[in-house]
Amino acid sequence: MSTAHSLVLLILVALAGGARAQEYAFRTYGPEAGLPVAYALAFDGAGSLLVGTNDGLVRFDGRGFEAVPLPVEGVVWRLTAAQDGAVWGLTTEGGLFRLAPDGTVSRIPTPAPLRARLREQIWPIKLRADGRSRLWLSGGEADSSAAGPALYRWEPERRVWTRHRIPGAGRIKDFFVHGEGGALVVAARGRVGEIPLRGGQLGPVRWMPLDAGTHFIRPHPTALAWVGATEGVFLLGRDGRARRVTGTDERLTWLHSEPAVDAAGRLLAVVDRRGGAGLQAVRFASDGAVELAAGNADGLASTLPSQFAFDPEGALWIAHLEGLTTLEEERAVAFSLGAGASYVTGLAGEPAAGVLWVTTYGGAFRLDGTRLALVSGSETRPAFAPVVGADGEADWAEHDGTGADWRGRSSRSGRAGLPILLHDGPGGRYETDAAGLWRTRGPSRTRLGPTFLTGATAAEDASGRLWLADGEGRLDVVWGDTLGRACRACLPPSLAATLDTLNGRSAAVTLAADRWGRVWVSGATGGLTAVYRRTDGAWTHRLFGPEDGLLARKVDDLALSPDGRRLWLATWRGVQGLRLGPGLPRIAPFVELRARDGLEGERALAVLEDADGMLWAALTIGKIHRVDWRALAERRPSPSVHVERVEVNGRAVAVGPAGLRLREGDELAAGLWAQTYRQPLRVRLEYRLGVRDSVWVDVGPARRLAFASLPSGRYSLDVRAVREGMAPGPAVGLALAVAPVFWKAWWFAALVALALGLVALAVFRVRAGRRHAAEALRFRIATDLHDEMGGGLSQVSLLSELIRRTAEGTAGAPAGGDGAGGGAGGTLGSVRMQVAAWAARVGEQARTLSGSMRDVAWAIRPDEGGWDSLELRLKDAAVALLAPRGVALDWHGATDGPPPPLTPSLRQNALFFFKEAVYNAAHHGAPARVKVRWALSARAFRLSVCDDGRGFDPATVRPGTGLVSMRRRADTLGGTLAVEAAADRGACLTLNVPLGKTGWRGRAQAAAVPSKRTGDTGGGAV
Repeated sequence: MSTAHSLVLLILVALAGGARAQEYAFRTYGPEAGLPVAYALAFDGAGSLLVGTNDGLVRFDGRGFEAVPLPVEGVVWRLTAAQDGAVWGLTTEGGLFRLAPDGTVSRIPTPAPLRARLREQIWPIKLRADGRSRLWLSGGEADSSAAGPALYRWEPERRVWTRHRIPGAGRIKDFFVHGEGGALVVAARGRVGEIPLRGGQLGPVRWMPLDAGTHFIRPHPTALAWVGATEGVFLLGRDGRARRVTGTDERLTWLHSEPAVDAAGRLLAVVDRRGGAGLQAVRFASDGAVELAAGNADGLASTLPSQFAFDPEGALWIAHLEGLTTLEEERAVAFSLGAGASYVTGLAGEPAAGVLWVTTYGGAFRLDGTRLALVSGSETRPAFAPVVGADGEADWAEHDGTGADWRGRSSRSGRAGLPILLHDGPGGRYETDAAGLWRTRGPSRTRLGPTFLTGATAAEDASGRLWLADGEGRLDVVWGDTLGRACRACLPPSLAATLDTLNGRSAAVTLAADRWGRVWVSGATGGLTAVYRRTDGAWTHRLFGPEDGLLARKVDDLALSPDGRRLWLATWRGVQGLRLGPGLPRIAPFVELRARDGLEGERALAVLEDADGMLWAALTIGKIHRVDWRALAERRPSPSVHVERVEVNGRAVAVGPAGLRLREGDELAAGLWAQTYRQPLRVRLEYRLGVRDSVWVDVGPARRLAFASLPSGRYSLDVRAVREGMAPGPAVGLALAVAPVFWKAWWFAALVALALGLVALAVFRVRAGRRHAAEALRFRIATDLHDEMGGGLSQVSLLSELIRRTAEGTAGAPAGGDGAGGGAGGTLGSVRMQVAAWAARVGEQARTLSGSMRDVAWAIRPDEGGWDSLELRLKDAAVALLAPRGVALDWHGATDGPPPPLTPSLRQNALFFFKEAVYNAAHHGAPARVKVRWALSARAFRLSVCDDGRGFDPATVRPGTGLVSMRRRADTLGGTLAVEAAADRGACLTLNVPLGKTGWRGRAQAAAVPSKRTGDTGGGAV
């Protein structure tokens, strides 16, 4: 258990006779809920919980936390609520703010004398709200003088601070405002003063001596105030007499936490008790009696509370260093089994005798009232399957830890050995030994089968048949005088098939037979399985899981209530109760018991309901809890509903006393909140729209109700909350008057015509835009084909013409010979070699043009937009250009996050830039190695090509076609080209492209500005 949980395990103090240790229902919201530290608490007029945290102010509705934007900075250190529902707050940066009932937040200027003080030491500063929604602020030690310390009052109407001196106070420790602001009560050194307020001015102070080291004061419904002092806790009467409610010899050190007083006048505060008691949380009844206390042993010191508050349902909320904790005070008595008994294997009880039998891996225990005793066994002899016989005593099974040696143990005589009792009921007494399974009815004893059923659990159904789940996980039944596995032919075929199906899937753990003839099995395929007979007499089964409402799929134990109408499940997420009824098997969850409801953990191993209606649950931590489940299921009434915000057509509107006026066609929406923090997910909302609907409509757990359009007329919109299994809560009503629309008016027809014209114009513009985009795409493709293919095709045409003319000129020449003929033959040979070279250049140029065509087609394909495709293209181009020249390639790059999609313009221009850069490096630089570096993120793309060749001097070398082309491509993409070169030191070309601009600028320029270059993929000078 976490220390935050330990904070609310308050120990009930015995006032009249002995009292047992009890634990209370709690729920903690910590770092896992996004709330690591909570400092301040307040409830607004609608009952919403506001929490001051490290990150500001958050609102909690029972389901989750949402941030409330504030106009001030700093940790929200203190909150106080006014009677009109407004909430005032103070931050560690000295900022003051007011959260109005309608949700608006306004900043309050800080009094000048306190600005520095608030930043240096904030804890002495107190803020309170009176009944007229005015804020009062104490100055601590910062504004004390001979005239007395000061209180500051903020006047919302005039937006000014009024300073009130308190003569004779010395130093104000704490204060509050009575009622509607009729009087101030201040605590000073050694006394308490009551000051009437008349016309906004302070009257004379009536000082009441209290020489006890006053620390705080809080209002009391009948007396004047609660007073916390070094000498103890006092009740101060209106007559000025103080009565001590703590011990006369007890001295207290009060912490800086804010105490809380609920509607009944009960006080809860944190004190540091001297004399060894240490830090404690104490609650006092309105008459001063000590009700609750929790000390250091409960982990309170490690989770120092900063403020307490009571919600409208009376539950206590605690803000502390590890989050937010609520205490609901629903009792769950816990009994610890001690070390070595942490794993419970079974529960059995005799309700009339008030005795509970518990079997564990550490042996068998007997719980009689509040006395828990180990009866038999140890860690080396675990106990299993307790059975209470007709005489009220128990039997169970034990083994030697390996399962090799099984024996029974009886509490009635201490007998150990065989047989082992499995069941003792109306159908007979069933036992198992080495010879098999036996049934005893009166004087007769019948052998039902030869199997020794070790560690089995059994249940008798309404027909007197015995169902068994043995220690090996097999489900079986005694049919007549025979065990099913001993005679499969004795079973109905449908039952045999059902058992085979279940036993072939998973192990059966425990089982129970209800009053309607169904057998419920836990562990079969996980979850819960019902074995039953259909209306046609055939046996079948049905599996239930979380999709049917189960708390968890893993169920370790199940048990029927004494009346057979409730089925309890011990799961890996707590205990769940299901309501049962006649007919086909179905489940109706009605109550859950988890850590938030008082369990010290959520993995339950065994469960049992006794005749008194008390639920027993065993946990893996070695504790057994006794819980009044009826209090969990029935104590929480359905909450009331508050309308948080009403919107008409998406805008917030105020609702007057006469209701809300709408026009036909208006969209109405209302934000709703059910005032509850206790199992809020079990609360649903219903609405009824008076004129149109006569029944309540379920809107589920949603917090928002919306109507797209209401016909004209008058309505009464009623909303109410309903908690599962409880009567509906009070309904809240909203009167609606919907005026008809004048849709036949001329201006309406004109508006319709105008709207149709605008729609037609929009359609036309969309279509024109699409045509323009298509034309731009065609223009870009044509430009790329012209630039990439035009020059190459001209070279192919020229070389082809040279080849043709040369072939015609040499067609009549002799093939070769001596003399002149030999000379002609030599010339012819050289011509043929020239033709072969031209033909090779034609082939090379054709391959280059083919590659360029593939590049153009690749760049416009939508499925090639990923970086992987572009990187593969770049690598192939580099290898093709460098490998024939024997130049080494050094490739390296990285991505920052998932690679973003790349536009066709970026892919195409980056590829052609890269090919041009690599070609120039290999062709003009004569390098030994070319280094390629790239980096890609959501914001930018960088690609650089560096070589170690001869380089050049950019200041003296005239840029050639290739470099001009690369710069134009960088401009097209909205990027830059960086050139770093030096003679005999190589060259480095870097392309930088901001991807934020590529989406629009790159595409626009690529479509509108044709690239005027030649030789991009093969030649071109630097």
